[in-house]
Amino acid sequence: MFILACELYDLPNQKAHNIRDFVNIVVEEFGLKINEDIFIVSENEPKMVAAFSDGVIRIGCNAHYINNVIQHAFEFEESCCSGVQTFFSLVQDIITYVRQTHKQSSLSTCVQNYCKIRFSSVYIMLNTFVMVYNKLLSILNTTQSQNYLKINYVELEQLTRYLKYFHDVIDKLSCERTPTIHLVISYKQFLLNKSNDDDDDCLHLVQLKRYISKHPNDY
Repeated sequence: MFILACELYDLPNQKAHNIRDFVNIVVEEFGLKINEDIFIVSENEPKMVAAFSDGVIRIGCNAHYINNVIQHAFEFEESCCSGVQTFFSLVQDIITYVRQTHKQSSLSTCVQNYCKIRFSSVYIMLNTFVMVYNKLLSILNTTQSQNYLKINYVELEQLTRYLKYFHDVIDKLSCERTPTIHLVISYKQFLLNKSNDDDDDCLHLVQLKRYISKHPNDY
């Protein structure tokens, strides 16, 4: 990797036009110019998208796109993934209770709640829940115990194992020390292959896989 510059951003705000002006000034110091033959790779934050929307070809963050597919499958009603969304809701309620009642100390692993702005957050939440599953019932109140008993552990573990593939790919594509753009196509195909139906898959996982296998190209 070659780094041309790492410079302090000293403009008055981070509006899109200022970001673009700042980048233009820096590259011009090296006798370069951003034009329609240049590719810019940036995160998918709206101001970055706007800054490089004209006169250049912008490539978004593929880890972000993959994360969005998962996130929308668990959040959007039109995804038709009601089964995994029910799992998601039950687990989130239980973890929220554990954290709010300060019962984390009774568990060997710190359960993590869902955070929309964190990559792989669905996987991280479900995985920590699976890790402490057998120890949870003893610290839950009546309402959360009922929620706990609605969760099929085998199906939840199956779902978590599938989501780990996406977590690992996001982690590899997010590497900050080596280029990863050459890995995108192969990892995308890897995830599509893992999203094929399997005879042992529970119905909820089949719904999720079918949704995900349809949408990477859209994103």
